[in-house]
Amino acid sequence: MRRHYLGEPSLNAEEKRAWDSWAGAELCFKRPDLERIISKTLGEDATVTTKNIISTMYSIGIKPGTFLAKKTHSQGYSSIITIRFENPEDIAFLKMSIL
Repeated sequence: MRRHYLGEPSLNAEEKRAWDSWAGAELCFKRPDLERIISKTLGEDATVTTKNIISTMYSIGIKPGTFLAKKTHSQGYSSIITIRFENPEDIAFLKMSIL
């Protein structure tokens, strides 16, 4: 199952069910804020891409397939990117690791 793609315009049926059921475990980021987090983890030139979100999560111990990232509000560079997690504990782990 592909549960972690940011650039796709829509989610497949399985991802939609997961997105809905994980609504209580989400973090929302403005694009520049998420870019700063990714840059801290992957280096100064890193930008917000699906691959970099996956790499950042993996580097702190959150496995692909246990989160979904989706652009929820598109306002150019100031877009809002929402990441929902299968395990609410991953939010605390993420905050302790890189925020």
